[in-house]
Amino acid sequence: MFDISAGADQLLTRPDIKQLSDLAGQRIGYESGAVGELMLAKILTEAGLSREQLQVIPLPFYQHESAWSQQTIDALITFEPAATKLKNQGARLLYDSRKLPEILVDVLVIRQDRLQQRQKALKHLLKAHFRALKHQLTSPDDSRFRLSTWLKATPADINHFYRYPISFIIIVYWPVTQPY
Repeated sequence: MFDISAGADQLLTRPDIKQLSDLAGQRIGYESGAVGELMLAKILTEAGLSREQLQVIPLPFYQHESAWSQQTIDALITFEPAATKLKNQGARLLYDSRKLPEILVDVLVIRQDRLQQRQKALKHLLKAHFRALKHQLTSPDDSRFRLSTWLKATPADINHFYRYPISFIIIVYWPVTQPY
């Protein structure tokens, strides 16, 4: 387990959509992976709406900003860095993952039969992750500069993106006896 989303995953809307029930009949974009589906299901439940009552538009993350700018969507389930960029363009935050405590969790799962084959890569990945986290905490100015270039954002935006720089790893050995 790397982290738990506590507000990073967000539902942004056009300014005239003021409550979840206003989503009825609207076009909502989302990434059709586990997080997007879970957020959408929870939003629909809280809004008292069914999926059929809105126009659901699957969008890969790289299309979030352009779909918003081209006004092909009225609402969007997204995350950083797109969330801050869109809020700077007038998008309204209506819902976020703080309403889903301890449900959206970033994990790394490795099949047992691949663990030995990929042990060197796994060690490299974990070392790099913690080295980057340490750099973010011990050299925040340099870290913001480097990340801003890579994420095409301002250093001030980087502070906002990573305002909760907490990361942890929990290793669980769960042997699977049945192949999937």
